[in-house]
Formats: sequence, structure tokens, C-alpha cells
Amino acid sequence: MKLLKRFGWYLGGVLLGTILVLFMFGDREIACTYFPNDRVLGDLQKKELLFSEEVKCINECIGADVDTNFYFNVLHASKVDFSYNERGTESDCNDYKLIYSQDGLAYTLYVKNCKDSTATFHRVELPASFDCDCPTEE
Repeated sequence: MKLLKRFGWYLGGVLLGTILVLFMFGDREIACTYFPNDRVLGDLQKKELLFSEEVKCINECIGADVDTNFYFNVLHASKVDFSYNERGTESDCNDYKLIYSQDGLAYTLYVKNCKDSTATFHRVELPASFDCDCPTEE
């Protein structure tokens, strides 16, 4: 009986502690962003997305918009090419190259991640199956 009583007190404490932790920390969004790729994508997901004129033209061509699943998927399933990245070249922005594959097609997106809570997609390289006549910015 002594063992059952101790076990009861133990379970009561665990239950009380669990309720207390859920009450204190329950409304927080917790993400596991320990790897560099996840950190970059997680940071981009929090930012306001802006698009250059070239990228706006390409969005119209491929039928993608900010509200579509395309950019949601890009920001969740891309691989960051760290060999390209230009970090610290400008005082407030870092340049990243994202590689996204969908339905066997590979898209390459270049995004400028700024500290002022904006991320600007300034160039997109489409697969060969797309033919868009969009002006390129240099």
C-alpha cells in the first residue's frame, strides 16, 4: 500500500506540473530550427515578401502569387545553396539562393533577406519547360 500511495503522489505531481507548464508556455510557437537551412527558411517565413518587377512578371507567367501554395512550399521545402550566399555584402541584407523542386521541375530563386522585416525575391530561374518573356534586371 505504501508503494501505491507514493505512486499516486508522483502521478499527481506530474499532472500538476504538466498543467502548469501548459498554462505558462502553451501559446508559444515552437520550431526546431537548429540546422542552417531551417534557420534561413524559418527567418524568411516570418518576413513580409516583396517581389521585383522581373519576379512579378514570372509569377504571372507561371500562375504563382503570394497567396498561392507555390511560395508557401518554397519557404518550407527549399534547399539553401550556401556556396552562393552573399552574407554581409550590404549592411542590412543577406542574399540567398533557394533551390526548390516540384513535380520534377527545379526552380532557383534568389532572395534578399533584410533586417527591416522584408524579404525581396529579385530573380527566379525557371525550368526549361517554361517560356516567359520577362525583362531581366541586372
